Amino acid sequence: SAAAVSWLQLTPAGICLSSLSGCLADAWASQVALTLALSLALWLFSLRTIPTTGTSDPSIVDRLWSILPALYSWHFYLRMPPGS
Repeated sequence: SAAAVSWLQLTPAGICLSSLSGCLADAWASQVALTLALSLALWLFSLRTIPTTGTSDPSIVDRLWSILPALYSWHFYLRMPPGS
């Protein structure tokens, strides 16, 4: 779609998707990649309860809701250029 093409061309996400080193060089792009990877990992982790309960475990999101904003803030703080 046009929105996806614009997003890839006008944001660091396009750099991140085409080159891992380019992704790690930009704080925003690396945060997007980290968030997507974490989301996938948490979804897969939540599926572990399906054999016993018949459903996934949505409470994992509730447990991380208060922790993740602090981790994201630290990520941006540590990625800031020196002296800014």
